[in-house]
Amino acid sequence: MDLKALAQEMQERRSRVKRVASTRGFDATLVIGRAPDRAGDMRYLCGNKPYLSGHISRYGYRGRGFGALLLPTDSGAEPTLVCTTPFYIPPIDVEDIVIDTHFSRGIASALKRHGLTEANIGLVGVDILSVLLYQ
Repeated sequence: MDLKALAQEMQERRSRVKRVASTRGFDATLVIGRAPDRAGDMRYLCGNKPYLSGHISRYGYRGRGFGALLLPTDSGAEPTLVCTTPFYIPPIDVEDIVIDTHFSRGIASALKRHGLTEANIGLVGVDILSVLLYQ
């Protein structure tokens, strides 16, 4: 499959998620992924796989290998990818990328950028989050 066709397929997949989320009353969907074992949903929707940051002292990055894809249900809103390390597989057809070694802060930044800080957000992959990250 060529890159153009793959990008179109990813857009269609994200559109389906947004439609379902909208019918369920969500303003957005946040898809969580974790390296190396739980990147499937993010890979399916944008081709991204979070990377582990390596040793916690390496280059000052303290990300834990989490990533998130924010899909606002508003039809005109573009998705945002949140990465905990600047070393990542580039997403397919997602231009807005937030890099923050503090995962929760990165997600908060993406939500703020989209005006979704008080929104009803659907979560995919919540089972891989620690209680601390979830709170």
